[in-house]
Amino acid sequence: MPYLVFEDLFICLCSTLGLAVTIVVAFNYYVAVAKDLSFKGQFFEMTGLSFAVAAVSFLIGCCLRAFLGLDLLSTICCQSL
Repeated sequence: MPYLVFEDLFICLCSTLGLAVTIVVAFNYYVAVAKDLSFKGQFFEMTGLSFAVAAVSFLIGCCLRAFLGLDLLSTICCQSL
């Protein structure tokens, strides 16, 4: 969603990661209260997994972009001119 609202890719990335952390906090708080578990341990585990998946997805995208020779960003930017 942030990529449809903002033009700066860095702001979009930060807002997406911030939204992911917010969702992880809300979910872990609920689980910690309901099951009487440690919030901190669960939070760091799920946040680490979320960021690891995001990093792997980013690396796969970079490899595919280099392998296939795609440059979608310049294509999108040039269409708006």
